Amino acid sequence: MNLPKLAVNRPVTVIMFYMALAVLGAFAFMRLAVDLLPKLEPPAISVVTIYPGASAEDVEQKVTKLIEEQVSTINNVSKVTSSSKDNISIVTITFNWGTDIAEATNDVRDAIDRVKRRLPDDAEEPSIFKFSTSTLPVMMIGINSSESFPGINKIIEDKIAQPLRQVPGVGAVFAIGGPQREILIKVDPKKLEAYNLTIPQIAQVLQAENLSLPAGVIKVGLKEYNVRVPGEFKNIEEIKSTLSGIIRVLLFI
Repeated sequence: MNLPKLAVNRPVTVIMFYMALAVLGAFAFMRLAVDLLPKLEPPAISVVTIYPGASAEDVEQKVTKLIEEQVSTINNVSKVTSSSKDNISIVTITFNWGTDIAEATNDVRDAIDRVKRRLPDDAEEPSIFKFSTSTLPVMMIGINSSESFPGINKIIEDKIAQPLRQVPGVGAVFAIGGPQREILIKVDPKKLEAYNLTIPQIAQVLQAENLSLPAGVIKVGLKEYNVRVPGEFKNIEEIKSTLSGIIRVLLFI
């Protein structure tokens, strides 16, 4: 077909053809979906495990490496990175682009279920977090004051963080920074030997005493009330009285 000859001999047909293409192109352009802020979620999942009282080295050997070994066998894993600090292990699994993140989450959960029995008894249940741009903070506030740290922490929590949590649309508010209140318990080694006790036994006693337990349900008419027996320590004196004469309690702020 001789296109130049056709264009000369039938100009109206050619013009109508190109006008139809222009109209169809404009229609297709108007129907094209455009998002100012498209969702672009990287396929990454983090596994966070709390191991109270453990050093970074113990966390690395007893928690992080075990989890890394299991999650590395999952399909479509691009890379596995980890961070081990005192009391906490964070393992981040990055998947290949295009991976179904919901299916990947189930695979990670299955891997964690297989490794849980090998984790230390004191380690808490591993938590799985899907990375999302929606989890990034939209506002950060820095505060300084002449108040003592315990005082300023309470003010921030009660007067700032808590009201912000009640704002519609706010997912979470975290108040971080400043030293945390700690209680140090020192054991008298001579009395420990005299009573034939060990430090782990002392820890077990304190943990057992520092619990609030459910005590059943009370029915009053048509209503039911859950009953709990409060047993958590409220002050230092209660800790001292638990093992009087064997331990010495110090408060650090």
